[in-house]
Amino acid sequence: LYSVGALFHLLLTGQPPPREGDLDLPQIPLLLVEVIRRLLARHPEQRIPHADELLGHLNEFAQTLRRYEDRGGVNFEMPRGPSRN
Repeated sequence: LYSVGALFHLLLTGQPPPREGDLDLPQIPLLLVEVIRRLLARHPEQRIPHADELLGHLNEFAQTLRRYEDRGGVNFEMPRGPSRN
């Protein structure tokens, strides 16, 4: 599942994840950032262990998107990570 996290990072940022240090994902919703962080955790015991658990997190994210969409869609901003300033 580490490689799934690396692929998510690449697709969302256009760059592979950093080898060391914190992920810098300022324009990504926080719920998804946390999933990616867990997929890319340095220590395997800190990673999401099974695809079923990953699917649960992604379903939770999808439900959150639906709730925001119900509140007005594109005009409602989801919480995001800190901006790069």
